[in-house]
Amino acid sequence: AHFSPTCSTPRPEELSGGRVVGTVGSLTPEKSTADLLRAVAQLPPEMDDLLVCIVGDGALRAELQAEAQRLGIEERVVFAGAVEDVRPWLAAFDLFVLPSRSEGLPGALMEAMAMGCPVIASAVGGVPEVVEDAGVLVEPGDITGFATQIARLLTDKGAAVALSEAGTVQVQEFSLASMAAKTAALYEELLAAV
Repeated sequence: AHFSPTCSTPRPEELSGGRVVGTVGSLTPEKSTADLLRAVAQLPPEMDDLLVCIVGDGALRAELQAEAQRLGIEERVVFAGAVEDVRPWLAAFDLFVLPSRSEGLPGALMEAMAMGCPVIASAVGGVPEVVEDAGVLVEPGDITGFATQIARLLTDKGAAVALSEAGTVQVQEFSLASMAAKTAALYEELLAAV
C-alpha cells in the first residue's frame, strides 16, 4: 500500500516538464546504468525532450556523469543521488528501466510496478519471474533493444497503460500478504501428506 499509483506526492522540481525515463539503484557495475544512458543516446531526435533520472548513488557516479557528457546528453540527465522517499521520483517516471547485468529479486522494480510505472528490464535473475507479461524484458547489454522499447512505449500510450495496469496487479503476487498465504498453503499441503 505504501507504493501505490494513487499515492499523491509532489513531483520533484528537477523533473519539471517533459517525459521522464528513470531507474533506481546503486551505481555499481552490475546495475549497468551506463546502458540506459547509451540507449537514450540512440533515441530519435524527436525524443530530445526526454529526461533521464538516475536515483541512487555509488562508486560509479562520476564515471556515469562523464559517460552522459561523452554521449552529449548530460543536459538531459538528472542524478538525484540517494533519496529518503523514492515514491515522488517513481510517480514522475513515464518509464522505469532496469538495465542490470545481474539481479536477484529487485525491490526497486517491484516498487516501480506497484506505483503503476511501465517497466523495461533485463531478463536476468528473478526479473522474469517478477515481470512475466506485465513489462518488457530485454537481453542484458542489448542497448539497441532497450532504445527500441523505450521509444515504443513512449509513443504507444495504449501499450504503456496496459503494462502499467498489468504491473500493479502482477506485483501483488510478491506482497507480504500473498507470500504469507502461499507459505501457509504449502505448510498445510505438506502436513496433509504426513
